[in-house]
Amino acid sequence: MTDLWPPFRMESASGELQGLDIDLLAELLRRTALRYQPVAARQ
Repeated sequence: MTDLWPPFRMESASGELQGLDIDLLAELLRRTALRYQPVAARQ
């Protein structure tokens, strides 16, 4: 199970991760040109 902690990490109705953590990571990746694929952990 993904550690969900609104508003930092949430799961949308379609199962995608969203929230402040995801937005911050996206901005860091944009500014540094690094690549990262977020994956939800499932048990």
